[in-house]
Amino acid sequence: MPYVAQQPHVAQALGVLTQPVELIWAMNGVDIPQFEKISGGFHYVAGGEPKGPNDLLVDESYARQNHLRVGATVNLLNWNWHLAGIVQGGMLGRFVVPLTTLQTLTSNPGRISQILVKLDNPDSTDEEVKRLNELLKGNLRAISIADLLSQFNINALPLLPQFISVLKVLNIVTALMVVFLSMYTAVVERTREIGILKALGAKPFKILDILIREALVLALLGWVIGIALTFLAKLLLSGILPASFPVANAPDWWPIALVIAVVGALLGAIYPGLKAARQDAIEALAYE
Repeated sequence: MPYVAQQPHVAQALGVLTQPVELIWAMNGVDIPQFEKISGGFHYVAGGEPKGPNDLLVDESYARQNHLRVGATVNLLNWNWHLAGIVQGGMLGRFVVPLTTLQTLTSNPGRISQILVKLDNPDSTDEEVKRLNELLKGNLRAISIADLLSQFNINALPLLPQFISVLKVLNIVTALMVVFLSMYTAVVERTREIGILKALGAKPFKILDILIREALVLALLGWVIGIALTFLAKLLLSGILPASFPVANAPDWWPIALVIAVVGALLGAIYPGLKAARQDAIEALAYE
């Protein structure tokens, strides 16, 4: 790390030791006062900066999910930590502890997993990343925050976008078929009522118009209820497991869902509706 810190245009360098804890969550050991300088500091929701070697910081989502309060004892890595502060998420993962404590606990004295670098001129980030990689000669790899975040995009994982696309198509086809069958069943079950309308003088077009209007109303109502249920599901998951299952609504899919509902309803209503409207009134009345 001193070698990196001595390079031109490097204003500050800070070592971080990362240790997996739960699932994809990690604990990061860092010199917290130095991290405060390089990053501008944590935003504390409760408590404050760790003072002792066994002090721990957790983000507010994990604290809310596990009902933790400042001063509580938290067992992680088979070690009892004192919860010194609860911070806003987005900085150094779920758990932050003093670097030397984590190094001792994981038998990694003097070792770090990564080096955070602050440049004197952020506009020259790409040039400095390239120069550092040339100096380090493969022993370490320098990467900008922008490039690091781009690796968490699903498009960065091989075949995952294609897999998700296949799932989307299957879900759309399944939803379309469910809506179609529901409307088809609803129309077929009303064959007798359609026969009564024909006996009263209703034209086939009038019967079809009634069925289509009903189908559209049901489709729109189902679309609205479905969107409302997504907000309810998000509210429940965010309240019960805020740290484990982050949920985000996808408004871009609302028009697609509406098209699926309307097309499925129309397909499910028009075909059996035409068939029933053309049926002889006596046969329709005799339908059970």
